[in-house]
Amino acid sequence: MRKTKPIVRLLSIALFINIFISAAGQEIRSVLFDTLALNEIVVTATRTQHSIHAVPASISMVSKRAIESSPVVYTDEALRGIAGLYTRRTKPADQTTSVSLRGFSGDARTLVLLDGIPLNDSYNQNVNWRAVPADAITRIEVVKGSFSSLYGGSAMGGVINILTEIPREETVTLRVNYGTYNTYNISAGYGNRFLKNKKLALFLSANQKSSDGYPANLYQATVGNGSSDGAVAVTGWEKATNNRGADQYVLGHQGNNWLNQTQLYGKISYEINRNSTLDFSVSSGFDTYGYTNPKSFLINEATGRPVNSGVITFNDGGVQKRMTLSSHSFLGGPGDQVTNVYRLYYKTAVGNTGLTSYIGFVDDLSAYKTISSGATTDGGPGRVNISPRRNFITNVQADVPVGNHLLSIGADYKVYTASVEEWILSDWRDGNSKTDLFFTMDGKQMFIAPFAQAEINIANGLKTYIGARYDYWKNYDGKIEDPSFNINVVHPTTTKSKLSPKIGVVYTPEMNSNVFKVKSVRTSVGQSFRTPTLYSLYRTWASSTTIYLSNPDLGPESAFSWEFGSTLSLFNDNTKIGFDYFQRLS
Repeated sequence: MRKTKPIVRLLSIALFINIFISAAGQEIRSVLFDTLALNEIVVTATRTQHSIHAVPASISMVSKRAIESSPVVYTDEALRGIAGLYTRRTKPADQTTSVSLRGFSGDARTLVLLDGIPLNDSYNQNVNWRAVPADAITRIEVVKGSFSSLYGGSAMGGVINILTEIPREETVTLRVNYGTYNTYNISAGYGNRFLKNKKLALFLSANQKSSDGYPANLYQATVGNGSSDGAVAVTGWEKATNNRGADQYVLGHQGNNWLNQTQLYGKISYEINRNSTLDFSVSSGFDTYGYTNPKSFLINEATGRPVNSGVITFNDGGVQKRMTLSSHSFLGGPGDQVTNVYRLYYKTAVGNTGLTSYIGFVDDLSAYKTISSGATTDGGPGRVNISPRRNFITNVQADVPVGNHLLSIGADYKVYTASVEEWILSDWRDGNSKTDLFFTMDGKQMFIAPFAQAEINIANGLKTYIGARYDYWKNYDGKIEDPSFNINVVHPTTTKSKLSPKIGVVYTPEMNSNVFKVKSVRTSVGQSFRTPTLYSLYRTWASSTTIYLSNPDLGPESAFSWEFGSTLSLFNDNTKIGFDYFQRLS
């Protein structure tokens, strides 16, 4: 991995100190009122613009100022502290980061959008949070509850919509951070408006993160009982337990988990006229990671030298333990991931009818290496797993006023593709040293989903939302090839469908007292679901003790739930108190 030069480090520290001293005072004073603002306009809950109190949903907002004034490196970190939301990130180079809502585990049951474009990948519905441009965010809308009636599969726990910048004036930003383990984070952004009447808006941002990393991925093993004959007596082990409470022993770690990450973002927006806007944006994330300086904790009692291979023995409380070590168990393979998100968006109006449409494309490629028995830090056998994944989505929506009510109708068309190739390497350090194909998998999904939602004004301050979406999808071109077991299977095409209805009621009484106002009372009930992933449909694989079987006939997972909530404001809207009760019935 490239090292930063000393002069760059010193410059980074100086810039950071200068920027922090000049900006911290103003940002800290203003962030409180920004995060407590009660008159925000949201779009995610109904796919139309409404006050945050005028929709029957529990909504949390994260503002741009809140992100800038907190120590956020990755976008998912900005979501910490939101009630009902759980973020999982174990380290900066974590490849399994996930965000979930209301107890629905994993990214596959929480829909994540970037300006309306789904970021959940086509393979197992995970989200590459390292590729989300934190410096381009203007706000994040977190909408909790079942939203399959508007967004289809994955929106079981809720929807997280990350909305990006459209500058209103010229802005220039530069941020530099430097810390332990030779860790630095440099970001720069520029936004401005051009042409007559400032109709053309442009925003660009770039971010670079790098770190030498710290020791990660402990080598924790189960050790059996046995004789000490012919084995090397060792010390240095530490006793532990696994997640089921069984005895295990910590024998070392895979090394310092280094990373090098680049994020690039660009957005251009043109206001054709008062009612029409055309946007195009590109977001790119480039991520590489690996391990250096692996270490065995085991010390040969006779020589005092580290031990990382061969037959070892040690005494644990009078019980003689024995196992065979392999040097490859102390090694962690490197990997990389590239994620590109493209979006073309158009908004206009025909008479009183608002029309929106967009086309989105997510191109994701990940590759990682695993290290096989017999390998050492100098090379040896391994495998490389290469997985290209692509999402194509297009959406059209019309918002039609009907008297003092509103009818929203639209449709999504999506195509998801995913492939996996796993090759045997003669040298795990060299990705071009492929010898034999170990495994391949391919699969595709096509979705057609019309939806409709009626916003009905029943009385002053009382509104109901009634909506439904019908998702039809086809699983096709599924196949697996495993030469080691002489398996070559082409799966038949299957089709599934799901209807997702929902009804919600919200009352905004503006009930005042000397201390508080009742801003809203809301309730909703609805059906949500998750489509089976291409991983679940077609990927069969085995670990040392378990075989994970695919199921090409797998149907959707569904949930039926309801909720009730209310929002109060205290002391001139400077404080907000929210109450929500949620229950999954099936």
